[in-house]
Amino acid sequence: MLAIDDMPPSAPRLRHDLVLWMVALRRITVLAGLSVAILEKLVLPDELALMPVLVVALAVCIYNEVGGRLLRFERPARVTALVNAQVALDTVSLVLLLHFGGGLTSLGVLFFAPAFFAYGAVLPLPLAFVHVALATLELALLGVSELGGIVAHFGSGGFYRPEAYGEWGFVVLVIMAVTTVDALCAYLSHYLSGLLGVQEERSRALAAARADLLARNEREAARVRVLLEVAQHVSAMHTVEALLRAVCETTVALVRVPRVEIFLWDAERQGLCLAAAHGLAVEPGGAGEVRYTADLPIVGRLRGGEVVQFGAAPSHALVSGRVTLPFTRGFAAPMVCRGSFEGALFVGYEEEDAGELVELVQGIARQAALALVNVRTLEQQQEDAEVSRVLLSLAQGLSSCLDEEALWQLLVRGASEVLDLPWSVAARFDERSGTFRITGGHGVPEGDLEAMGNGRFRLEDFPRLQEAISRRELLVADGETVRPMWLPRGWRSGSWIAVPLFRSGWVAGFLAAGRLTARHGFSRRQRRLAEGLGHHASIALQNARLVADLEAADRLKSEFVSTMSHELRTPLNVIIGYTEMLREGAVGPITLGQRELIDRLDARGRELLELIEATLHVGRLEAGRDMVEISAVALGDLLQALRSCTSGLPRADGVAFEWETPPDLAQRIMTDRAKVSLVVRNLVSNAFKFTSEGQVLVRMLLHDEAMVIEVSDTGVGIGAEHLPIIFDMFRQVDGSATRRHGGVGLGLYIVKQFVTRLGGTVEVTSTLGRGSRFRVVLPGVIGDEHRSAA
Repeated sequence: MLAIDDMPPSAPRLRHDLVLWMVALRRITVLAGLSVAILEKLVLPDELALMPVLVVALAVCIYNEVGGRLLRFERPARVTALVNAQVALDTVSLVLLLHFGGGLTSLGVLFFAPAFFAYGAVLPLPLAFVHVALATLELALLGVSELGGIVAHFGSGGFYRPEAYGEWGFVVLVIMAVTTVDALCAYLSHYLSGLLGVQEERSRALAAARADLLARNEREAARVRVLLEVAQHVSAMHTVEALLRAVCETTVALVRVPRVEIFLWDAERQGLCLAAAHGLAVEPGGAGEVRYTADLPIVGRLRGGEVVQFGAAPSHALVSGRVTLPFTRGFAAPMVCRGSFEGALFVGYEEEDAGELVELVQGIARQAALALVNVRTLEQQQEDAEVSRVLLSLAQGLSSCLDEEALWQLLVRGASEVLDLPWSVAARFDERSGTFRITGGHGVPEGDLEAMGNGRFRLEDFPRLQEAISRRELLVADGETVRPMWLPRGWRSGSWIAVPLFRSGWVAGFLAAGRLTARHGFSRRQRRLAEGLGHHASIALQNARLVADLEAADRLKSEFVSTMSHELRTPLNVIIGYTEMLREGAVGPITLGQRELIDRLDARGRELLELIEATLHVGRLEAGRDMVEISAVALGDLLQALRSCTSGLPRADGVAFEWETPPDLAQRIMTDRAKVSLVVRNLVSNAFKFTSEGQVLVRMLLHDEAMVIEVSDTGVGIGAEHLPIIFDMFRQVDGSATRRHGGVGLGLYIVKQFVTRLGGTVEVTSTLGRGSRFRVVLPGVIGDEHRSAA
């Protein structure tokens, strides 16, 4: 028998469609055979016994139809037996028809080949070969029966000699040929049928895979659409509360589940707290009670990125009896963004297979976590901007207060306002006794505040506060477990916060503020404001202490300078008096050389006296004792005072001193004659000092109710780069130790200060080598009498 490699295996059971096809094919074959038989009978009347052929054909039709009916209702095990029976009857019928149609010499032997071609496609190959063997046996029986005369032979022999059916060689040859052809047809049809079956299975598998791929693509597209819609919906939210509410509503609408709960991770309390829910009646303020602590295994699994399956809702498990569950199953998906665990999204559902639902909810949880981080970042940026604005305003207010006592009151009031807390107190550290004393309070009754101010306490009496101050950090406490010891009895305190204050590295005190009854903690904004308040308050206290120390040092310096100036002026006046007496010959005649020495001694003495007078003026100015006294004075009297105070000033021999005055000297003006005299004296003295030849001119004029005094000279002049600094204290153009001109740089400073106090201005123009001009303008000096006369 032939064998072909890779031949498909025999089918373990009959294919029902091919069996029914064989029934239909048998009908066609019977009709075709009857047609040929009738045609042969008409053409060759002696070659065919028509009546037996019709009987056999009728029998074939009967068992074929009966078998077809049974094939539609029988079980698969019986169908196999029924088909084998039909095939066996087919071979018997073909042999009978061959007998009545001419025996082995008839062309009817050719009908065995198509029949077994059909049987090979329907039956397993071993059974098909069995039927080939049975057909061979039946043909051999027919040939032997006709050869031995057991049965009659019909027909004339067809294409063969009439006596060919009686020859053994012919009979054996026909039987072997028919058997070989039948076996080959059965084998070939079975092989082709197997190939078609394999191709059909492959096509079916490809179609199933394609359908599965399309279904998966559709599910993925639907999931992407849902996630995109979720992202678009939640991206428009700008607060955490609105975002969580949007996530719940969107999840319920798109995923179609009866329950959604969102738990957020609370890093401070180390647990998951219920923040939003759909389908759960959460009382106001009660959501925070529903939480999972970090030590529970499910929290660890969620933080590890695992989806946790629940038999019921987490909130229902922790708060039993609150609601009736509309579902039987649930799971929680972790909300993770950039490796940071933000919370968990719980979903309750009813479906048996929740694989696709879990995948979709995981995507929503990731979108919610990303949106939550973005919203929190935005809120923190807005909060940081608001905190910076508040701290800037606070710093401006604190920096403008340089009095330490007033600063403490400002701090205690600002702590309550900035932190938005109902009460606040300030405790000041006494460096001498090493104790704290309450120096002020806000939101505390006056009687209780007075009682607190009378008491003192040490840090050792309050270990928690001592630890916070030593670490330079905030103290946040609950009033029930850690009660502020400075509060009077009968006071109930909720949560409170203490802000340590430092000055130059040493403790200056602390600010404390809190709630009356509430126990919940402080927000990030309040903590940042408290830290900023402590920082700026410490700087302000340090500045106030520095200003107080500087003011004390300045007062001490002024007192010292004033005392020393007075002590120096008295003996210096005596020296100048004795010099005048020597010049006048009170002790006898003096020589020319002695007079020159006396003149030099007198000049140096007067310079020193001028310096002492200037120092006294500066001391009085800084102490605020040299006040301006405005009064009406005649212009002639003022001019006389100016001439008198400048007449004794030393000047070089080649320097002329001239005056230009208004014609109406009887006019009265409103000014301080002493201060104007001092201004002109200092300007003229400065001009004499830097003019070696030429002239010094003083010009007075009235213009638009203002008096203008100009002092010009032809001296050395002042460089443009030095003009901005000449009115500063102790500033000189030539500051070297070898300078030609004396003085310490106080004259022009005094001029500037007195002119400013008189409400006027002083300007200077100068050219090196050509001289300088100082212009003093005193506005509004014309008296009421002059204005009324005009």
